Amino acid sequence: MQPEQFVSALKQVVEDNSIDDVLINISKLSGTKIDHRLKYLISWHNDLDIEGQQCVKEIIKEAVSTTLFGLFCVFDGVRAIEDGPNRGSLELYYVKDGNKLLLNDINEEFLHDIYKSLE
Repeated sequence: MQPEQFVSALKQVVEDNSIDDVLINISKLSGTKIDHRLKYLISWHNDLDIEGQQCVKEIIKEAVSTTLFGLFCVFDGVRAIEDGPNRGSLELYYVKDGNKLLLNDINEEFLHDIYKSLE
């Protein structure tokens, strides 16, 4: 798996599925153990007109996209997860059949740039 394939796979299984899951969760009551907060959001969402519901969908898309972009920035080392001058680095490997590939190689295209190119 190359970095481009990794980013594309995460976009599909994390971003697209998360957006769909949230929209499903706020569109209808399902199950018997829904917490009060979610019941409120479902009721609020269902009271919106079509345009309002579309705006909510776009906000969810933006939030998920921004979150995934930020995660790729952390993987790339351009967004710090520790303070101070002596920070560590993350190495993200894809391992299969005894082969190991560094996905966030600092000498290659950044994952967050690959992600932005998919939008």
